[in-house]
Amino acid sequence: MSVQISETNVAGRVRSLLLGAVDSGAWTVALGTAAATRLSIADHGVDWSRLVFLAIVGAAAQIGIGVWFRGLLGAYRIGSVDEAISVIRGWAAASVVVAVTNYTVFGRPVPTLALLLSLPLALTVMLGARFAWRIVRDRKRRPLLDELSHRVIVFGAGEGGEQIVRSMMRDPDSTFIPVALLDDDESKNHRRIQGVRVRGTRHDLESVARMTSADTLLIAIPSAKASLITELDELGQAAGLDVRVLPSTTELVGMLSTGDIRELTEADLLGRDEVEVDLASIEGYLCGKRVLVTGAGGSIGSELCRQLAGFDVESLVMLDRDESGLHGTQLMIEGRALLDTRSLVVADIRDRARVFEVFEEHRP
Repeated sequence: MSVQISETNVAGRVRSLLLGAVDSGAWTVALGTAAATRLSIADHGVDWSRLVFLAIVGAAAQIGIGVWFRGLLGAYRIGSVDEAISVIRGWAAASVVVAVTNYTVFGRPVPTLALLLSLPLALTVMLGARFAWRIVRDRKRRPLLDELSHRVIVFGAGEGGEQIVRSMMRDPDSTFIPVALLDDDESKNHRRIQGVRVRGTRHDLESVARMTSADTLLIAIPSAKASLITELDELGQAAGLDVRVLPSTTELVGMLSTGDIRELTEADLLGRDEVEVDLASIEGYLCGKRVLVTGAGGSIGSELCRQLAGFDVESLVMLDRDESGLHGTQLMIEGRALLDTRSLVVADIRDRARVFEVFEEHRP
């Protein structure tokens, strides 16, 4: 543990020294370039000794202000928005120090026009170096596409989609590689996140899947309703894609990562959480009873019948107007499907007379 902490401290100090060198070099390059350009045009010589001292003042002010506000150079992630704001804050204060020093201490070794040119140039060098480093680092960390990788179409180019695409592209061990984005908001068309482009809406899913050779659809909208998830699941399966989702907004803790990607569950499609059923209690009040299930040929009714068949009920009556549905339910429960027992009833519950006949016969 102490070794890891020591290595972290060393890395932090090295990074601070490198950033300090970048900021110092930025002022030196900016002042030197601006002064040399301006003074050569005016056919004057450059007082390099004073100019070097002025650059040192600018660098010292930049670093000192940075340490004052952040405690240590490199306190923020390099190339991040927070770091850019911190750099700009230090640059603005250092610019005032450089200007005052130039006019009051060193006898204006840098002309006014050159000074005005050097200030934005110094900021450009400082920010440019950081962003260049960020780009190189992110490219090195990108996962490699191989036979184990999943080529992912991400549906949703909002906050959730942006977070998960960035996470996938910055995780060298990720098996999920984003190849395209889709979003129903047409204003996001052609938007790019980490180089991954929005290529249409949900209606373009099949064509985009063919074009990118994708094998997975990721629904990256944590607030998505069950109806949207169901529709996207159907579209994804029709396109031959494995459909996955991210946690809902109520399940999210912190920023999204590739570890949050999971398969669809019944709860996602139903739009509500799973409920733990007290089977013992249910069996207690169904034991010895005559139970009738309407809609027994449907998906929910057939599952109810399957579970009820395992209880100690006196009789289980399965009713549906769809004879083929009843056929499937009997096959699932009994392993045969002859529709040859009184417990299978073909009837429409809207047929009042027929329902009375069924109740009179079975007394559920």
